[in-house]
Amino acid sequence: MTWDARSIAGGGRRALRRAGPALVAYGAILLLLVALSSPRRTGDGYDYLALAHKLSDLSAPTFAEDLHDIQPYFERWGTGYERTPQFFIIPDNRGDDGRYDLQHFWFYPALVAPALAVTDAVGIHPNYAFAAVNLLLLLVAAAIVARRLGPTLTALLFLGPIVWWVDKAQTEAFTFSMLAIAMASLRDRPGVALACLGAAATQNPPLAILLAVAMLAVALTQRGWWRDRGVLVGGALGGALALLHPVYYQLRLGELSSLHGVVQHVPTVPELRFALFDLNFGLVPGAPVFALAVAIALVLLLRRPRQLASWDLAVALAAVPIFLYAFSQSPSLAAGGTPSMTRYALWLMPLAIPLLARLRETNSVPERWLVVAAAATAVWTVAMFLPSRSEGDLLRPTRLASWVWRHHPGAENPLAEVFYLKVAHAYGSPQPSALPDCAKVLVVYGEWARCPVGPLPARCRADPCYANRNGDDYEFASAPLRGGKSLPPPGTSPGAVPVVTVTARLSADSVRLGLTDLPLVPGGARGAVEASQVVGHSATFNGWAGDRESQQAPRQVVVFADGRAVGAAPPTVERQGLGAGLARSGFSLSVPLKGLQSETRRFRVQLVAVGADEAWILPFLCGSQDVTQDFGC
Repeated sequence: MTWDARSIAGGGRRALRRAGPALVAYGAILLLLVALSSPRRTGDGYDYLALAHKLSDLSAPTFAEDLHDIQPYFERWGTGYERTPQFFIIPDNRGDDGRYDLQHFWFYPALVAPALAVTDAVGIHPNYAFAAVNLLLLLVAAAIVARRLGPTLTALLFLGPIVWWVDKAQTEAFTFSMLAIAMASLRDRPGVALACLGAAATQNPPLAILLAVAMLAVALTQRGWWRDRGVLVGGALGGALALLHPVYYQLRLGELSSLHGVVQHVPTVPELRFALFDLNFGLVPGAPVFALAVAIALVLLLRRPRQLASWDLAVALAAVPIFLYAFSQSPSLAAGGTPSMTRYALWLMPLAIPLLARLRETNSVPERWLVVAAAATAVWTVAMFLPSRSEGDLLRPTRLASWVWRHHPGAENPLAEVFYLKVAHAYGSPQPSALPDCAKVLVVYGEWARCPVGPLPARCRADPCYANRNGDDYEFASAPLRGGKSLPPPGTSPGAVPVVTVTARLSADSVRLGLTDLPLVPGGARGAVEASQVVGHSATFNGWAGDRESQQAPRQVVVFADGRAVGAAPPTVERQGLGAGLARSGFSLSVPLKGLQSETRRFRVQLVAVGADEAWILPFLCGSQDVTQDFGC
């Protein structure tokens, strides 16, 4: 069948009309979820909002170095946008005109700009402009996909994790919708598919590779494609859109992209499997009903190999390794902008459309089971992906990962950066860290955090290892790093003050500092150790100490291990809200680990504030899931 150029614009309208009640219900569900959520900045939302705001004012999507042209707008709306990160402006993204491009492209924000002009005019939060565009994109995509899969199988995709992003100022709904339309249209309307792949590539350049693969497949399988106006127009539009990103930045910055931090490397197996199987971020744990449905479809269709002999399915299968490789090159796999499952996994879900279409066309599964699967997907989404759920959940292990790590710690040994993020609640180079119950311990630089794991194998002194508890002992396994990356030399926490050696002794009721004996009095509310963490071959202790009534800070904070003084340093860190006399009552102390533990045992560590005529022990604040306490708790 030949499709003219009008099919590109008309296909979506016809699909919307045919979808009927199911589409209305889906739109109502999304509207309700948006209403129950609260607008806030997530992920790189400040980039997309800033770009949309500039375009809505008919201004160029570039910014001044001091951000005077966008910071007031951010501060007007707050909700996280006012906290502009340091990497919002990248020095390398400075154009010849002295203005800066952002790391993300402006095509998707340009689609939002008209809606944003309306929300700004009536004074409602700009996230609702993004929600309106995202909702429209998902409705159009769902209608087109339903024409191929039917409403029940379509629900497996569109009632799944993508729901969380419907009200977010992020590109996920756009990319997901473009890929879904492309995969649903590739066989019968290849022109539409090529145009959508080109649109998706504007925000994610690796998708241009999939566009090239699809073009090649069309040329090899579609007779007379050069006479099909729909294919020619769609291919030309897709190619032009895919070139928009690199051509713009080549003209503006003299390079093909504004993204920085990508290190091209040969990916490791843990990197390639991350988006599929990681217990915290992977597609299979994040969307188990969908993953099970795809697996069942594949098993059933393998009994009828002819059903798998389809060129659109071949394109979808070819996309999987392309995507997994592209994901592996990301500067940070465990990136934010999600409550759990990695955003990259969303790219993989539309690739199943050709396979699920074969399942429907062969009637391989009774409709009632598909309804059960759709209902289970909806229940899972309510539990895990409601738009109101916080992005902050990213800093904690999922329930599945937590259970596996505690009860079967050797069953999964994730990338070291993932375990460190989930346990220490911090990004950056992995440091020694451990679960609260010590079932799983990340050993880095030959050091362990909080949990003595016994003598270490030689390999764990050179490279990161997991110590997985097995009964009363630990078994050791490699903790994989990203390909192309290695651990930096062990250091200390930035800003931490190294302690100096002192002559001191701690007893039950006094502290002897040099030749002076001071009474040890109850600390009360005169300070605390708020965090303690192993970093490299040292430990960092952060907190404050001082007497609020007398407004006097202590002379020294002394670190004792089993009653023996390890070192001391004065408080020098600024603190607010304690009074003028305690303006510098905070401390951040760096202490060598060799003074705090042996190979098999951690000593009893106490921090003592020493004033002019008395001393008091500083308590460790325990019980918070968001603060690391490798000592004292």
